[in-house]
Amino acid sequence: MKVKIPELNLWLTGQGEDRLLRVLKLNRTSLKKEDIHSLGFVEDINATITSKQIFISPTIMGSGVRLKILHAFSLGMPVICTSIDAKSLPYLKHRENVMVANTPGEWANAINELLHDQILREKISNNARLLVMNYYNWDRYMKEVMEVYNSLQ
Repeated sequence: MKVKIPELNLWLTGQGEDRLLRVLKLNRTSLKKEDIHSLGFVEDINATITSKQIFISPTIMGSGVRLKILHAFSLGMPVICTSIDAKSLPYLKHRENVMVANTPGEWANAINELLHDQILREKISNNARLLVMNYYNWDRYMKEVMEVYNSLQ
């Protein structure tokens, strides 16, 4: 990706830098050389996320709802995720409220496009925020929970 987007910097949060180094087959010196920054645990994740241009979720396995994606959406961030992530959230639509990428080439293209196309970046960010407000909010889920609860009485 650095060949296609030389100005690219990757910022990672969460514990597990040693695991990251093993997965990427890099050492700490290589991380810096490749402009990969491991922040570890951060106190204010909202400030960290919103200080960047794009939120990336490169999930390659797993199941369940991707709360980190919904969190990024709620902060108005454009998100690039894998099809595994997209399948976990039924309302995700490629190029409407998220960018979906699976191969290194697709990732590079999606990052490049979002970095350089402000209209697309704003469209995806705005649609993603609306998605969270309309479909993934406590009021909606409480109503559904109460309907199920009341039907049991």
